[in-house]
Amino acid sequence: SGNARKILAEMPVDQKGAQLRATMEAQAIERSLLEVSLTYPGWLHPGGDLWGMREFVTVKSPMLFPVRGGEMELRLWGYTYGQTPEG
Repeated sequence: SGNARKILAEMPVDQKGAQLRATMEAQAIERSLLEVSLTYPGWLHPGGDLWGMREFVTVKSPMLFPVRGGEMELRLWGYTYGQTPEG
């Protein structure tokens, strides 16, 4: 049902190390499949802190995500703080 991909480890690893390496590779593939850029009003997330790298965020957009509820939980991989003339 899925495609197989063989990856050579950079150094000798045991079974746990091989699984960690495979997980890292799978995450890299997932990151390359979807990239969303959006603008959020204010610099803080609803909890009152600055956004943290690798934090999970829920993005609701039925136009972008044709799934039940129109929302997906995505991981934050980068952000830019900015300010417009309006504030």
